[in-house]
Amino acid sequence: MDERKRIMDLVKKGVITSEEAIVLLEKLGEESAEGTGEDAYNYNTKKTTYQNDESSDYIDNLKKRIEQVKERLTVLNTLDDFERLNDEEAAERDDLERSLAELQAELVKAEKERKTMDSQDDRKFFGMDFDIDTDGLEEQARHLASKVKEGVKNISNNFELRDFNVKIPGFARSKKITNNYEYDASRVKVLTVKNFNGDIIINKSDDNQIHERITYRVYGNIRNSSAEDFFKNNTVNELNGSTLNIKMHHRIEATIEINIPSETSLSSVNLRCKNGSFDLNDLEVDDLVVAATNGTVFLNQADVDHLEINNVNGSIKVEQSTLRNGLLNTVNGSIKTLDSLTDVELSSVNGSIILSHLSKYSKNVDAHVVNGTVKISVPVELGYVIKAETKNGSINNRLSDINVLSSEKNNRIVKLEHLGAGAADLQVSTISGSVYLKDSLTEEDK
Repeated sequence: MDERKRIMDLVKKGVITSEEAIVLLEKLGEESAEGTGEDAYNYNTKKTTYQNDESSDYIDNLKKRIEQVKERLTVLNTLDDFERLNDEEAAERDDLERSLAELQAELVKAEKERKTMDSQDDRKFFGMDFDIDTDGLEEQARHLASKVKEGVKNISNNFELRDFNVKIPGFARSKKITNNYEYDASRVKVLTVKNFNGDIIINKSDDNQIHERITYRVYGNIRNSSAEDFFKNNTVNELNGSTLNIKMHHRIEATIEINIPSETSLSSVNLRCKNGSFDLNDLEVDDLVVAATNGTVFLNQADVDHLEINNVNGSIKVEQSTLRNGLLNTVNGSIKTLDSLTDVELSSVNGSIILSHLSKYSKNVDAHVVNGTVKISVPVELGYVIKAETKNGSINNRLSDINVLSSEKNNRIVKLEHLGAGAADLQVSTISGSVYLKDSLTEEDK
C-alpha cells in the first residue's frame, strides 16, 4: 500500500491526528528525497511513539474507571456491613463486581500489549532491529487502535460506565468542622464510642471535666440541608445516666478526641472503628474493649483489669501499662507489648508477637502465630513451665537455669521448666516462623 494512503487511513481510524499526519507526510517527503536507512528508522520510530501514546491513554482511562468502580463498591460494602443495603443497591453491587473483573482483565491485557510495543521500541533505539516489517507494524497499529476503541465502547455499553460519574453518590464532601463538648467527669462511668471513618484518641485532661472534640466532614450530597444539620440529625452524642454514648454516621469522617481526668476511673470503655486507628493514653478502667477493622491500636500508660482488642488489618501495641487479664487478636498485623502482663492470650495470623516484659505474677500466657515469629522475655524470679512449638522454623533458647522436660521433632517442640516464685503456664507456638526465648532484664540490669 502507498505510504500516503496508509497515513490517511490512520487518520480516518483515529490513530493519529491530522497535525501528526502532516508531520509524517513531511517526514515521508524527506525520506523519499534522501532515501537513507537512518530516515526510515526515524519514521518507523515516530509511528511507534504515536501507537504507544494511544495505548497509554487507554490504560490510564481503564485505571480511572477501575478506581471509580472500587470507590462505589466501598460505599456499597459499607452499607452492607451495617445492614443498610437495599435490593436495588445489592443488584448494583453485583453488576459493579462483574464490571470490575472485566476492567481488571482488560487492563492486564492492555498492559501486556503495551509492554510488547515498548520492547519493540527499545530494540529499534538500541539498533538491534533495523530490519522492520513496516507492513506488519502498520497492521498491528490499526488492529490495536480498533481494539482500543471497540473495548472502550463495549465496556461503556455493557456496564453503563459512560453514566458512571453521574450515578456515583457520596464523593462530594464538606469542609472540616469542629465541635467541642464538656461533661462532668464525676457523672461518667461508662464510655461507648462507635466511629466508621476516622481516628479515636484518648488523653489525660488537666481539670475535672471530660473534654470531647470532634473534627468531621460529611461525604455525599446533602439535599436541603447543611453539613452541620446532617451531623446533628445523624449522630449520637449524649450523656444518658452514667453512660457517655458517641456514635457517628457512616457518611461522616470524624476524628474523635476525648480528654479524661487522670483521677477518673471508669467501669467500662467500649471503642469501635471500621476505618481508623486508636491512640489511647492514661486510661484507668475495669473493662476495655477495642474493635478495629482497618487501623492500628496503641495503648499507653493504662491500668486495665480486663482488656480485649480485636483487629483485622493492623497492628496492636501496648506500652507502660498494667494488664491483669487480656485477649489480643489481629489477623494481619503484629502484636507488641512492653509492659506488665498477668494473664493474657494473644494471636495473629500474619504477623509477629513480641512479649518483652511479663509480670513476675504471671499465671497464664498463650501466644500463637500462623505466619510470623514469637519473641518472649520471662522474669528470672518467676517460676514457670513453658511449651514452645514451631512447624517450619527453629526454637532459640536463651533462658537461664532451666530444666528440659521434653524435646520432640528435632527440637521443634520443647517443654522447659524454671524454678522460682509462682507457677506460670506459658504456651508459645508458630507454624511458619521461629520462637525466641530469653530472660527479662531486672531493674538493676536496665
